[in-house]
Amino acid sequence: MNPLKKSRFILIKQLIHSPISLVIMFALVLRLWGIWHGYPFSYYGDEQHFVNRAVSFGSGDLNPHWFHKPAFLMYFLFFEYGIFFVIGKITGLFPTLDSFAISYFQDPWAFILIGRITVTLFGVSTIYVVYKIGEKFWSKNVGLYSSVFLALSYGHIFCGQDVKADVVATFFSVLSVFYILNIVNNDYKKRDFILAGLFAGLGAATKYYSIALLPCILIATIYGCVSKRNILIIKNYLYTLLCFWGIHFLASPYNFLDYHGRRAAFGRFINLFNKVSPLKIPGYAELEGTTNFLPENYQGNYIYNSFIHYVKIMLETEGVGIIIGIIFIISICFILFKPCIKKVLLLSFPILFSIISIVMCPSYTEARHQLIVYPFFAIAAGIFLCGIHGRLGNKFKINDLVLVLLIFPLVFIIKNNIYISKTDTRTLAKYWIESNIPANTRLILDEESPVLKMSKNNLEEYYKRSKTINPGQFTTHLEKYYSYQMKGEYEITYDIKEIRHIWWRDKEISDKDAYATTEYDKDMANPVKMVGVNDLEFYIKDGYKYVVTSSYAYASYMIQNKKSINFPSYKKFYEDLFSKGEIIKEFNAEQLRLPGPTIMIIKI
Repeated sequence: MNPLKKSRFILIKQLIHSPISLVIMFALVLRLWGIWHGYPFSYYGDEQHFVNRAVSFGSGDLNPHWFHKPAFLMYFLFFEYGIFFVIGKITGLFPTLDSFAISYFQDPWAFILIGRITVTLFGVSTIYVVYKIGEKFWSKNVGLYSSVFLALSYGHIFCGQDVKADVVATFFSVLSVFYILNIVNNDYKKRDFILAGLFAGLGAATKYYSIALLPCILIATIYGCVSKRNILIIKNYLYTLLCFWGIHFLASPYNFLDYHGRRAAFGRFINLFNKVSPLKIPGYAELEGTTNFLPENYQGNYIYNSFIHYVKIMLETEGVGIIIGIIFIISICFILFKPCIKKVLLLSFPILFSIISIVMCPSYTEARHQLIVYPFFAIAAGIFLCGIHGRLGNKFKINDLVLVLLIFPLVFIIKNNIYISKTDTRTLAKYWIESNIPANTRLILDEESPVLKMSKNNLEEYYKRSKTINPGQFTTHLEKYYSYQMKGEYEITYDIKEIRHIWWRDKEISDKDAYATTEYDKDMANPVKMVGVNDLEFYIKDGYKYVVTSSYAYASYMIQNKKSINFPSYKKFYEDLFSKGEIIKEFNAEQLRLPGPTIMIIKI
């Protein structure tokens, strides 16, 4: 046999005899399939935000100046973009750093794709770590079941196809739990305390969630002190704390060095400590204009409603789906009914994290917020199914039943990947606009609409205003941001007025265009751009010819609800727009069976 053919045959044989390799490859295909969604644009603002921050580090300022999320993923992307630049410089693609920056504003797709592939690889790596936890601390079959459940969890796939921190933080959190379990499995050695702390710290430097791992490591420490009757084990927990905070500082230093970073990272914990402790430490004042959640203003029992909402999100297709979700819930009950220290440590983090989420963010949960608990529930499901199989023996083919049940989520995942890989309605609308509406036409562009290039006059206006505003969360480096955009060469540009929606507030700020002025508003949005909306007649008098709007923007104002009542200016604008304007083109997402919102181009 030809040596090359022989080596291929050996490789295939090894893969067949290594089921986890097949699971990993299958999971990788399912995830990579959908990462091209939106091509050649990103229609997810949060994703663009991470990429923008990573690119901005090229200015030499490594302070992100925005601390809703820690900076480790941004730094990781910056490192990758640096490699991309070096390769481009060697090949002549990017002769200078300026040409590299300008290329980003002209066509950011390569940067977005690099980020999506990175997040995907972290997600697939998480599946492997889940397998190793199941295999090492229970059995190989537990590991395989667990890896399959996570591989087919909707939320873990779909949230991993965007540049966001959730999947990456989940990877480090699962690694940390691997070493937490190893603490009790390996006679409480210092090395395991150190590694548990390091990976928990990296998780917290990616998204603050992972700080909840510290109490879990403390549980393992206390159990060791009691079971071994050795109080000196507590000193190993000090190594955990040292490593946690040390790596957190190295991976996201400005959470410690910048006042805004310290407030974002520690403000809530300090305020909570001051509420429950007789000792008081200096806290951080709320941002001016912040709107706070008040339980007494929430309809009904807010804890109960929040819990129901949390479970509901998990069972929906954005979470893990009803089949895997029900298996997760049964498995958790099964484990809690007959606990042991390994099972307690396995579930301590997801249960603690879920309680914190339900109490602190009542009825505000998205699938990506829950993503960090799915791997642990998947392992619990593996333990449960292997336990059931052990009791039933060959009387009941549990493997066959699970495989049949998992066909349903698999079919949905494939259908969804096919769907999101189609051309987005916003992309179709962009090409139609550029083919049918002359360049430099004055038009109004709603949020969640096609990506159209602004005229240099528009950019110059933003550039001038950015020079008058003090550096802040959204304004640092904004001058450079707009100056690079003005250097770009674009075939078709428009004189654009943007409509921006105040999604972070319960009520509108003004009944017309206004600048964000409070600290809270400046923390949530770019204060260079106006928020709010004027009357339709105002825009007509100002020479605007068309409105490009999206169902993601207008739909919630067109029905009688809290939003339409609290944002009357938006409601009036859309009512006037649809009653007085002429729809010259519509891209109906439902009729076209394409991803994205319904886009309307309306002549006014």
